[in-house]
Amino acid sequence: MKPTCLLVMALALCPAFATSADEVELMADDAPEQAQAAEPDEPAGAMQEVEDAEPDAAELAQRAAELNRALREVETQLRQQRGQARRAASSELEGIVLPENPTREDYTAYIDAIDEATQGQNSFSSNDPQVEMLSKIPPEHVDLLVGRIGSRSSLRFHAQYAMRGMDLSVLRARINTLVLEQPAMIGIVVTYGWSEDAREAITTKLQQEPPNLGIAWFQAAAELNEPALYDAMHRCALQTRYGMQVLQILECLPDYDLSQTIDEMWVRANDGSNTNNLYQIAQHAAAYGHVDALGVLINQLARRSSYHSSNGENTYDTQRAAIMRFIDFSGTADEIAAWFEQHKDELVFDHVTQRYLLPDQLERFEP
Repeated sequence: MKPTCLLVMALALCPAFATSADEVELMADDAPEQAQAAEPDEPAGAMQEVEDAEPDAAELAQRAAELNRALREVETQLRQQRGQARRAASSELEGIVLPENPTREDYTAYIDAIDEATQGQNSFSSNDPQVEMLSKIPPEHVDLLVGRIGSRSSLRFHAQYAMRGMDLSVLRARINTLVLEQPAMIGIVVTYGWSEDAREAITTKLQQEPPNLGIAWFQAAAELNEPALYDAMHRCALQTRYGMQVLQILECLPDYDLSQTIDEMWVRANDGSNTNNLYQIAQHAAAYGHVDALGVLINQLARRSSYHSSNGENTYDTQRAAIMRFIDFSGTADEIAAWFEQHKDELVFDHVTQRYLLPDQLERFEP
């Protein structure tokens, strides 16, 4: 409940506090005349004493207690509401029907009405009535549902459930146009493997180099296997927050220079111009010879180990295994951190063995 609502409750429970100074003065001006008519023998200063009298302390305490009780009840109700699953009212949904021979405008109005009735729902299931209702949208108008998935619509979950049971093969012939008009359709392109059919739309999107491009676009572009798009994919990869997933896609491309993308991602992650997690990018950067990325991983492991030890835990950290494949040294997390601090300026990355070696170790690891 908003503070303004609580204030209204307080004023309703304690009307004496709601009276403004102007109202008090007006009441005081009217009161002497009324008092004189009722009791003509009353001393002239009696009303002034009434005006100056302070509210009864016991009455104020009682009103304050009532207000506190009301506030506690509101807080309890809010906590209960947050913990309760809310669903759309069946009565509202039952009144939403399609007319005979519906047009595209009818389908749009139908979806809008379902969306409105679903406002406030916080628990979703494939068994919700909205799924069956949305399943009545024919495949040729499925883009109306896709638009709900890619937004903050209350139907974003129900629309996905409804589309799972649809045969969308009829859309293939015009999928390129649909993606150009409704970019969220790119998910259908990836699901059905229609990248070649949507080549123009995919190419246009990549060349626009929008910030924070979704994973589906990279996947669709990768399936085109078009080296002419590699530069655009590289620049888009630097701007997306899905860095880890995108790198996994890019590393599967033949002749793609992944090292260039990782190098620039690592620089951006360090200077704060990239939204990707520093530690996630460090895992890739360490595999491409960035010794400072290895240091980030090692220091993070030491901090985690210290935290677990101070809390009486003995937790195996998978990051330790990732680090050990890069170095020829074993010990506790703190010992590894101390070893790295001592030798970080001497370490050489061997691209063949994918290990960071000291000069005297190089000969031992030569193939």
